[in-house]
Parts: sequence; structure tokens; C-alpha cells
Amino acid sequence: MAVPQTVAATSPASLYVGDLHPDITDGVLFEAFTEFKSLTSVRICRDSSTGRSLCYGYVNFLSPQDAANAIKTKNHTLLHGKVIRVAWSCRDPDTRRTGKGNIFVKNLSDSLDNVGLQELFKPFGDILSCKVATLDDGKSKGYGFVQFGSDESANAAIENLNGSNVGGKQLYVAKFVKRSDRVLSRANAKYTNLYMKNLDTDVTEEVLEEKFSGFGKITSLIIAKDENGTSRGFGFVNFDNPDDAKRAAEAMNGSQLGSKVIYVGRAQKRAERDEILRCHFEVRRKECILKYKDSNVYIKNIDDDVSDDELKEHFSQCGTITSAKIMRDDKGISKGFGFVCFSNPDEASRAVNSFHGYMFHRKPLYVAIAQRKEDRAAQLQLQYAPRISVLAGASSAVIPAGYPPYYYTAPSGLLPQAPSRPGLMYQPLGMRPGWRGNTLPPPIGPGFPTASLPMPRVPLEGRHDRGRINGHIIVQGGAPSATYIPHLQQPIQPVSVIKDPSLQRIAQHRYAPSGRSREMSKLPGGSDTAEARPQGTEMLSSLLAAASPDKQKQILGERLYPLVQKHKPDLVAKITGMLLEMDNSELLLLLESPESLAAKVEEAVQVLKLSKSKASNQAALHPNFLSAEVYGTLIALFYGSLSGWPDPCLDQSKSELLGFTSYQPAYLSQVAAGKNLLNGANFASGGSGFYLGTAISYGAVSLPQQLNYYKEWQSKVATQVGSSKANAIYSGAIHILSAGSSDFLQNYYINPLLNQHYTPNQFSEILLQSYSSFIQNLYVLGARRVGVTSLPPMGCLPAAITVFGLGSNQCVERLNDDAASFNSKLNSTSQNLKTQLPGLKLVVFDIYQPLMDLVMNPANYGFFETRRACCGTGTLETSFLCNSRSVGTCSNATGYVFWDGFHPSEAANTILAGDLLGQGFDLIS
Repeated sequence: MAVPQTVAATSPASLYVGDLHPDITDGVLFEAFTEFKSLTSVRICRDSSTGRSLCYGYVNFLSPQDAANAIKTKNHTLLHGKVIRVAWSCRDPDTRRTGKGNIFVKNLSDSLDNVGLQELFKPFGDILSCKVATLDDGKSKGYGFVQFGSDESANAAIENLNGSNVGGKQLYVAKFVKRSDRVLSRANAKYTNLYMKNLDTDVTEEVLEEKFSGFGKITSLIIAKDENGTSRGFGFVNFDNPDDAKRAAEAMNGSQLGSKVIYVGRAQKRAERDEILRCHFEVRRKECILKYKDSNVYIKNIDDDVSDDELKEHFSQCGTITSAKIMRDDKGISKGFGFVCFSNPDEASRAVNSFHGYMFHRKPLYVAIAQRKEDRAAQLQLQYAPRISVLAGASSAVIPAGYPPYYYTAPSGLLPQAPSRPGLMYQPLGMRPGWRGNTLPPPIGPGFPTASLPMPRVPLEGRHDRGRINGHIIVQGGAPSATYIPHLQQPIQPVSVIKDPSLQRIAQHRYAPSGRSREMSKLPGGSDTAEARPQGTEMLSSLLAAASPDKQKQILGERLYPLVQKHKPDLVAKITGMLLEMDNSELLLLLESPESLAAKVEEAVQVLKLSKSKASNQAALHPNFLSAEVYGTLIALFYGSLSGWPDPCLDQSKSELLGFTSYQPAYLSQVAAGKNLLNGANFASGGSGFYLGTAISYGAVSLPQQLNYYKEWQSKVATQVGSSKANAIYSGAIHILSAGSSDFLQNYYINPLLNQHYTPNQFSEILLQSYSSFIQNLYVLGARRVGVTSLPPMGCLPAAITVFGLGSNQCVERLNDDAASFNSKLNSTSQNLKTQLPGLKLVVFDIYQPLMDLVMNPANYGFFETRRACCGTGTLETSFLCNSRSVGTCSNATGYVFWDGFHPSEAANTILAGDLLGQGFDLIS
């Protein structure tokens, strides 16, 4: 088979493999295609929730010619008792949806299989895919599908074979029509079967036949009856000629028969009726949405005692209400939220501005314009899709995520103040921005520069000062206090002047004013907030919601660049790049507020100035600062005669115990060149993980990209020592992989788009599929000795206790349970991989139990502190926040199990290294 034009002769090629047996794994599929030397990887597609095979997958080759040979050799062959289909992969959804060159064939002979069908249609052009539909036992259903490379070939096949006799049956060959298009018939469709309803119980079949026989020959007529033989009031009549049926329907529909007016129309299948009803409902729904757009108000935090009438009466002060309803469960108990629909959008906007935060029956109301589910999903996508900055790169953020963080700062003058980042903590109701006392200043928004607001301190006894004022977080632990102003979760809606005196009084007594009068929202320049907002902001938000994460940044960058250029033309590129690391919702606010943008640009200038002086102080950083995430993704390679193996996650002293004088060089560093590469390389990227979204969110190098670097490294090694010696190096090297903690702690647990859609077990399955695919790809590239670390007891890490412990000082059991469950699945998956991949030595290094022993029995190992870490407050800091000048750092780190919020101390690492050392003997035997 010729290589299709869409596949370059020198580029990698991908094949689609369908009709697979459900029990076929990646390893089995890999073995089925292993005879082709340029095979690079395989993947079985699985259900994201259950992990079950979807019975199709993809096989990737470096050589398109090998891919073409694989189609010739493997297409329509048996694999685990099922005939598989192998075809060129088409990743373009538009091409698949058009159905180009696809035809439908029915009335096939039972003896005609896939091969016979392909031979039958082969003379008319290049066939991309061919299939006869079969039952579970393999018997033909009598129809099938053939897809050609062009519509011309498909048309030729239809013209020549439609109506022809093959195997004693007359073939029907036509263009393939999607099921959705087949459901609704055309206006000129021909039919013979009619449906009748609203029949009197005394109307008999003889009476109906007498009435309808005048229109033409009737082939069948029946009235539906119950078990007692009583008419159910409807029936069917079938004519021999479609024209007769059409005339009968037109004449008899709406006519009087007995005491009732009957309905007569074309008989329809249930699917067609449902689709018609769905279309009618969708039209009415869209009309309703347009009619009440921006007029419907969503209200939550409603007291259980409030009734529909009370809610309607309360909100009627803002205008005419068409409906008001509190949502209740099956027992009639209030769910705490409801809707009020006004006659026009102005009244709804007035209600939002007047009653958001208003104390109603002892509870502050949350009031906002109601959104459709699709719009909320688009807003969440816009909020969480942008890349969140790497933990080590931001001194102002401790754990990046989607919510405002607890803020810890380094001593003044040591590290630059980076732009504020989204953080980890989900704020409880009483701590969220907007819920505040009447005497405090309004929240920060466009037009309110951060420097203009006073920042009160609220000391708390018995612990480090921690308070939240007006949506700000203040933390003190020996260092100067610092503030964080969270980004607004939703854009501020333009508000109108409240002219009604009664509504002005309501606004004065609101518990948490969310809106401001036009006079309050004036910008320093005298322009109104709404007027100053650039035209097309809503259009920009919609554009961003529909774009990919990379495209979103490009769109925002194009709008930011000229604005930044006005302030700092000499640094415009650097500053724009720094700003694009912020959350997209924050960037939208910067585009709306020139003053906020100017302040942020000046902040970036200061960061650039301080970064120059920071470089000279790097030597003073603590040695354990070497890794941003101790359990971050690592691929480390070690070669030569080894008496043991070093864990690349541990510090330098552990490598020295094994005879190594230094770490293996980072592959992207300048040191990784020449002979140094023969001693090993490190492709790790802190903050990465098995899940691709984790690496994207934290700007880390993903596992697929690390694999690409590994291939580059192999080429460099082969250039130095030749292919033969290079292959020996690959197979004899020890490959260490450590991942998973970032996927859970810095993504799943803090990302509603993941934890509300997947259970921890389901998310674990997704990670393990990535792990399995990665190991197989590594195996294909020659790796035979691989070690993978398990998850640690995540719930016992100081930072995890602080964030997820709800004020407790004990390990978070649910996090530990998730880690233990994942580790169990990791072991079974690894065992399956060893069975599937001959010669593979795969060891799972158990970090969980050794570290748990240190935490549970510290005195047995000479430690006295397990809850707090040595660095700073010991509860959350890591990375840049932990260095030789961090305030509060302990003076006796040897007594602490943890150096910072995530990493074990050097003393703990020494013990862990000994435990892990014995587990790795299989890799060197």
C-alpha cells in the first residue's frame, strides 16, 4: 500500500488499530507489531473513568514505509481471536466528520468477510478502511463500510456496484450518512406506513379499512389492543404505494371518526420522535434564554426558613418579578439557593448591586446574574487552563493553584517580590474576598491601585500572626509582614446609580457590598470604570475561552505588548513575558486598568533589578534547595561498574556513599557535553508528573519531552562510542523515575476540574496508564534496568498537613490512603510490565514505609520533630523561601525529619538512602 500524501516519506507515521479484544494491553499490542524495527510506541485508548479498553488504539513508527508494510501485513489478521483493522491514523476531526470517501454497503452475503469486501471494492481506488459489521459470535450482520481515499473513488464504486448481484444477493451501495442525519427524514421522504390515534374504543379494523381503502391498496391494518382485547385508541395502516399513503394522511388527519377527531400521520420510530421533540425543546429553550438573558438572578446562602413568597417580596423592591423559586430536595427541604427572574436586565443588575452580601434572615446573601452551565464551564476553563508558575520560581507563592495562597515572604532585600500567583487554599465562606465587615475599605479592583489601601494587622495569640483582612492574607513569623491581594474570580459588572432612596438605605446596611455607585468607581483620571474598560472585553473573554492554553497566552501577549511598551520600551519583551506567567483572569484586569498595569510593570522592573544581584548570592543557598520538589519527575541514568545505586532524589552525601563524587549532569546544562554524558544524564524537572496537565500547569518538562531529550542523548552517546557500545550502555544503565506527588498535591487535590470529575482511584488509573506507556517507550529505546519510586506518605508532609489538615497537627489520613492505594496499583502494573516486556528489570522503590517509620517513630532514629520542618515556620515554605538567610530556620536540623514543607532533611535522607539501597540490588545483578 502506498504511503498517503498526508504522511511525509521521512516523517514519523501513526496507525489506527481497531476492533481489538477488550483484554488486549499495550504490551500485547506492542508484541504484535514488534517485527517492524522502527516501531516507537503503542497506546490502547481507554475510558477515562473506568480505565476499560475502548477496543482501539494507535501504533507509531519512525518509518512511514514500515507503517505501510504493517497495514499490508497486519490488517484483517487475528489477535486474541478477533480480526483487527489497521489503517492510517486520521487525527483531524474535521476530516473524520465530513465522511469523505465513506460508503455504506448492505445486503451482504453471510460468506463475505473483511478481506472479501476489500477485494470487491479494491478496483475503484485506494481503500483506507474496510469493515463488515459482525455479531459477538463473529457472524455477519449483512452490512459494512468502505472508506476510500477520495470521493471520486467512492462515487465510482457506488455507480458500478449498487444493485449488482454478489453471492446471490443484490447489493445496496450508497454514501454513508451519519446516524444524527438519518434520524430526521427529509420533507420529500416517501413512506407507506401511517399512524392513527385518538380512536374511539368502538371503532373496529373493518371500519378503518372501509375508510382508508378508498385511497389505494392496503397491505396491512391493525388496532393496538390490551390483554383484554380492548382498543388502546391507536393503530397503523400500511399502503402499497407511497403516494396513496400521503393522500390518505392529508385527507384523514383531523377528520371526525365516531365521536372523536382522529390524528393520521407518517409512522415514526421512537428515535425520530425523540429527536423531533428534542429539537422543538431546544428551540424553545433558546428562545427562553434570549428572552430572560441577564434578567435571571442566582441567589445562594439562603436561610432554610425563607419561603418563595418571602424571597419574592424581598427582591420586589428592585423591580417587577416574573418568577421566584427556592430549590428544594425531594423532602421539601431548602437546598440553600434559588432564582429570581425580573422583567428586564436593569432590574436584575439593580438586585445584584443592592442585595449581594445583604444580611437576610441572619445570613449574608450571595447574589449574581445566573449563568448557564456551559458558560460556567467556559469560565472555569479560562481560569484553570493557563500555566501556573513553577513553585521554585515565585517567592511570593508557596503552592500554586486556583485559589489565593497563604503568603510567606523572604527577608526584605534578599529575594525579589515576584508577581502574585494563584495559590492552594480554598477559602472558607468567612474568609473569602467580599465577605467582610462594613467598616473595612472596599476590595481591590480596576481603578483601585494596591498601594493606596491601608493594611491593618490582626495579631493572634499562641501562634504566628495570621489573619485575613478584607480579602488579604497577613502572615508573620519573625519576618516583616506582607500582604497578598487575591485576583478577582469574576469580572466586576458595570453598575448603575441607585436612585431609589430605599435602595440606597439597603446599600448602606449591606454586610458585604459588592457593587459601588458610579461616584465611588471613578478612576483617578476622572473616567468611569465601565467607560474606561476597553471595548471588546467580553469578546476577548469569549475568544480566550474557545482557545487552547498556548493560544490564550498569545492572544493576551499581543494585547499587553503595546501597553507595556508605552511604559518600558527597552524591557518590553521581558516584562510582557513575566506578566504572561500570571493567571489569565488577572491579565484581563490589567488590560482593563491602566493604573494596575503600570504598578505591575514597575514591580516587574524591580524584580529584574534584584535578579541581577540575586545570582551572586546563589552560592549561599542551602544545599537542599537543589530540587524544587523532592518527589518531582526524574529520569537519571548511571553507568559503569556499580556496587549499588544512588537515589537522585537524595542529597550529595548519599551519592558519595556509592562512590559518586557528583550528581549526574542535567541534560540541558552546559556541563552535559562530551565525555560527561557517558557517566549519565539527568532529565528531571521539578513539578512535573505522570499527568501531562501537571507539567503544563507548572512550566515543567513533561515526561514525553523528557523522553525526546533521552533520544537526543542516545544520539550523542552513539556518536562518541559507536552504535554497538551505545546499545550496551543503554541496556546496562540504571534508569530512575520518580513522579506522582506533584500530580496529587499540586494538581488533583487543588484543581476542581480534576477532583470533581475523577475519584482518587480513577485519577490513579490515569497516572498509571501514563506510567505504563512511558516504561514501554523507554523499553523500545533500549532501557532494560528501570527503578521507579512509590509515593511517599503525602499526608505526613508538613505542607500537606498545613493545607489539608483542617487545623490538625496529625497526618492527613485520606492523603496517605490515596498514596497507599496508588502504590499498590503501581506494584501490580509494574509486575504486568515485567511479564509483557522480556528482559526488563523493573524495581519499585518503596519510599512510603521508610518515611512513615521516621514520622511515626522519630525517637528510634534520633529525631525529635516531625510536624514542623527546619526551614522558616516549618509549616509550608519550600524552594526559594528556604535558604541560608531565612528567618526562623532551626539551628539543629539533624533533629528534624523534614528540611522544609516537602523535603526530608539530610539526616533523614541518610537513613532513607540505606533503606532504598537494599531494594535496588536487582538492578545491578
